[in-house]
Amino acid sequence: MILVKAMAFVNSIIAARLLTPSDFGAFSVVLNLEHVAVIMACFGIPLALTKHVSQWLSSDLPKASAVGSALLAMLLISAGVTTVGYLLLARLISVDLYGSEDLVMPIALSAALAFTASINLGMSSLLQGCQRIRALAKINAIIAVVTQPLMLALIWILDLEGAIISLALMNGFSAVLLFSRVQKVLSISTRNARQVLGEKRQMRSLLSFTVPAFASSLLIVAAFWIGRTVLALERDFSMVGQFQIAESLSAILLIVPAAVSVPLLPLVSEQNATNPREVGKFSGRLLTLAAVFALPLSLIAFPLVDPLIEVLYGAGYLGASAPAALMLASSTFIAIGAVVSNTIIGVGRMWDALLLNVAWLLVFLPAAVILVSAWGAEGLAGAYAISYGIYLSLLLGYFSHRFQVPVARMGCLISGYAPFAASYVLLLRQESLPLGFGLMALAAVLFAIVGIRFVLDPQDRDRFARLLTRRG
Repeated sequence: MILVKAMAFVNSIIAARLLTPSDFGAFSVVLNLEHVAVIMACFGIPLALTKHVSQWLSSDLPKASAVGSALLAMLLISAGVTTVGYLLLARLISVDLYGSEDLVMPIALSAALAFTASINLGMSSLLQGCQRIRALAKINAIIAVVTQPLMLALIWILDLEGAIISLALMNGFSAVLLFSRVQKVLSISTRNARQVLGEKRQMRSLLSFTVPAFASSLLIVAAFWIGRTVLALERDFSMVGQFQIAESLSAILLIVPAAVSVPLLPLVSEQNATNPREVGKFSGRLLTLAAVFALPLSLIAFPLVDPLIEVLYGAGYLGASAPAALMLASSTFIAIGAVVSNTIIGVGRMWDALLLNVAWLLVFLPAAVILVSAWGAEGLAGAYAISYGIYLSLLLGYFSHRFQVPVARMGCLISGYAPFAASYVLLLRQESLPLGFGLMALAAVLFAIVGIRFVLDPQDRDRFARLLTRRG
């Protein structure tokens, strides 16, 4: 997962350097639209693959394989239908919504990207559920080495269309490499996909998970797309490009939680099936460690925003500095909350996850519309920071109540919140910089106290070590 994040970061630099600011903004909008199509194509199936396959992995391997086969068959059909529908809507979206004939071909090409990305995501999720973490890492390494030069060449020759084609080829190549691994898992099954889909009890269980998972994912990705669309219509595509750079830089903070989430979801699912009482304790320790890692990264990245943008993307994108600083704050909130989100998914409480995401949406959309009109890209970044700050508060409250984790245990984590938020306000406005950095240091100390007190115990370390060294 670290390689995936790193690839995305490098891709954003290549695209920003080779495309014009306006084309780079259009590329960002098209990718977000493609993400919406992927969510609709997947229908929550990738999360269900990870959750249900890992749940049955240790107790009933043939059943885990049969469930995986059935879900992949559903995903293939859904992806095909969604891709055709998306392709037919390409001109309508480009001309009627954005008022641009130039986007017809990029949006049409992104339909192929949506299909390959959906299949790739499904097979990756199956291997994640089977806890084949090393196999996934090896495949991602191969993709990183082989496809980056291809992307560089295609963008150089075909501009915006080349960027989209390169991503489609990248996902297609990854799917081919994943197929041989997936085939080994599916060959264990003693039942075919049709038999599993015909079992009413099994289908009810799958649908009770996939429907809210689909709704949650669609709400989030559609909201991201709406935010960028409002920014493009209120300002222009070059402003969207500035926001995309801000988001790409802030994604540095998400590398650690992204890496942790790969083994965390199958671990929680397996533990919930065997020893549910330990889930809260285990996730609570990971939650505090995520905070300890995220805050220092934010502290280091904040003063480096301007030089990083200038060196990596060019001086023409220095307008992304303020949005990038705000996105660093939101990424810190996301990094901490990712542990709780994966725990909720791991125990199968998808309707709870949906309600929490609806609460986030009710804050984000009004904030985005109001703030974008006033401050452009900086306003959209502010909407992210505000909505995810509130969302993290809700997640911590939910986690404490549902998993019976005492609030006192998270006291330093919660108390570190206020000085962290205040420091960002002071530093962004460049008022009283010593006080701003002092408040950040105080927040870092409070988070560190939590990390030292509730560090992973030897049993948890062994559990992670076994998972990460398991061969695929």
